[in-house]
Amino acid sequence: ELEETNKSLEEKVKQRTQELERQANTDTVTGIASRFAIMDRLSRCYLAYQRYHRAFSILMIDVDHFKDINDNHGHQTGDKVLHDLAMCIASNIRQPDSVGRYGGEEFLVILPETPGEQAHELANRIRLAVEAMTLTNNITITCSIGVATISANISDDGLVSRADKALYKAKNAGRNQVVSYASGMA
Repeated sequence: ELEETNKSLEEKVKQRTQELERQANTDTVTGIASRFAIMDRLSRCYLAYQRYHRAFSILMIDVDHFKDINDNHGHQTGDKVLHDLAMCIASNIRQPDSVGRYGGEEFLVILPETPGEQAHELANRIRLAVEAMTLTNNITITCSIGVATISANISDDGLVSRADKALYKAKNAGRNQVVSYASGMA
């Protein structure tokens, strides 16, 4: 009887552990990778770059004027827009690529073994797909995208910083566009 009780408890602990891992790795609003999970994936790509010199690029995607959606349509609608956007991004990347919610209305896409020019082209395809979406309440959105490609003497955090700088250059230049990081970009 004690052995059966122990087996039952072990199974419950195993199930609960799996559930907690799923919760930690999945963003509840969008259903894609959480920030924790996407940053872990970025770290693994960075380690592969250091060891095998496998270049990769990242995209930082931000919804233009997202605050207006929440203010005019409510947070539930905003959450639905984020979910639909995540699905649009996910359907426009390759199988080895990864997308995760970085925070708020920002998404991080990791593109293994993808040079900068190809990453820029993919980012533009995503931008056009997002622009073509019609969402709940006939809402349309656009996004700005920053692209950065790994290079020597840059950390994974430095790469994210570069993508973020490119993203804000896209936003400051009028939004709904893709900007690739260039050295010297402030």
